[in-house]
Amino acid sequence: MHLKLLSPEHLFFDPLKPVILRGSRNEDGRAVLSGNVVLQLSKSTKIMGIVVQFQSTAVTYWPEGVGMRGTTFHIERTLDDQKFALLKRDDGKAITLEAGTHRFPFIFLIDNSLAQTINNVYGRVQHVIHAKVVRAGLQQLLQWEASQEVLVLRAYMSNSRLFNNSMQDLTAVYHKSAIAADVQFEIEFAAFSAGDPFHIRAVVQPRLKEVRITGLEITVAERRHYHDPLYYKADRFGHTVFPLKLTSAAEVADGRDSTRLLKSLMNGELKDGIELYGEFAHRLMLATPTCQDQINHTTNFQFINFSHRAIITLKLAYPNDEYTADIPSDAESSPASTPPGTPDIHEHSSPSSAWRLFKRPKKPKARQISPFKEEIVQYEVPVMVFDCRLKEDFGRLPSYDELGVSVQATDRVAQKASGSYPANTSSSTSTNSSSASTSGNSSTTTFSEEVRAPEIMMPHAFLCPCFYEFRRQMQFGSQAPFLVTTTSSPEDPQKLARIPSIPPPAYS
Repeated sequence: MHLKLLSPEHLFFDPLKPVILRGSRNEDGRAVLSGNVVLQLSKSTKIMGIVVQFQSTAVTYWPEGVGMRGTTFHIERTLDDQKFALLKRDDGKAITLEAGTHRFPFIFLIDNSLAQTINNVYGRVQHVIHAKVVRAGLQQLLQWEASQEVLVLRAYMSNSRLFNNSMQDLTAVYHKSAIAADVQFEIEFAAFSAGDPFHIRAVVQPRLKEVRITGLEITVAERRHYHDPLYYKADRFGHTVFPLKLTSAAEVADGRDSTRLLKSLMNGELKDGIELYGEFAHRLMLATPTCQDQINHTTNFQFINFSHRAIITLKLAYPNDEYTADIPSDAESSPASTPPGTPDIHEHSSPSSAWRLFKRPKKPKARQISPFKEEIVQYEVPVMVFDCRLKEDFGRLPSYDELGVSVQATDRVAQKASGSYPANTSSSTSTNSSSASTSGNSSTTTFSEEVRAPEIMMPHAFLCPCFYEFRRQMQFGSQAPFLVTTTSSPEDPQKLARIPSIPPPAYS
């Protein structure tokens, strides 16, 4: 029987905000994990203290067995372990808590070198926070415990971009002068979140006549490496290729839509390809693989390493100078026959000589020469794949629309009348301004401007359920009602401000 289900006392955590690390693991920095431990008591209870622990572990699985005898099937390592007492008396005496709900805030500093959350078949990195209430007396054997998993993600944008101009530029440009044409590929952003669009500019300038594009293929190759140096033969490699599907395409010069043409080219439906009469310049938007396609995010962890490369393959065809429609050959002409009037002489010979006499002479095979030569241009570039939840740019300040903040506007009616303040086009503002009562000076009129609900500004190819769950955790982790405590007074400095930063006021 589970006594915990029958007990009226509950120990749990308030909704925890996911931790987002910024930049590479080599950059110095810290992230903050904050929250509240909630203890609900139905009666007055004596406790010895409350302990909170943050623990990070990495586990690799080896079904075939590793080690000298091959008897090790999983390897577990502790990456981080932090523990401190939330509530404890120095004299060692028990602490009496009254009946009700008690919240105890805590803060952990997460180093930027910590590996982010990884969930794979053969490797896993997990971050868990534990809380334990040590009861007084003989009831120490019945301690109350609670655990909750913490999501730790890593984004490319870091704080060092504000003062470091030597960071890697994610724009990749490739240029090659081939025999048939000059080829240039430009990857606008060599990093994407799983499910985000991936933009490529392709420019092909023909150098010969009758040059054709016969094929175009764009893929993302994932390489997986599981390694542990302390165990014998603890190495495993994996490789998966994910094709990128074209969602839209347009010409760079005039913006005309060319999606149908390039889709037919990438699907192999054009037998003769696309003949180039001039510069071929198009901007392609491709759909990247999602978490449902089992793609992993890029990691730089020594025991579980996932790396990705974008591969662009372009096939060109140009006329073959060696090709001739008809190859004249004396051997292909009809064999010389016996002149008329000459009697045929049949000699008696052996069966083998008779067989050679009636055997048809062999014709030399003509060389199979194609009218076009094929040239393949391939470009590989490393790309970074982020977690499917990181659809937003966490390296910039949020806007009013994304925060969903209601702006209380005062002393702006006069500005709108003078034209110095832009008028709001929403119908709610006009209704509020028309119904507002004005007496005497109109500049004292107070009204509220409604702001639209937070929405994603950039188009996305696919939004998975993981992304919506992540946004729900971010919103719940920033709610102010969770800051209310029953054990502390309003003057208690232990209150933890977890609400997001207030945006700056509007420019006057």
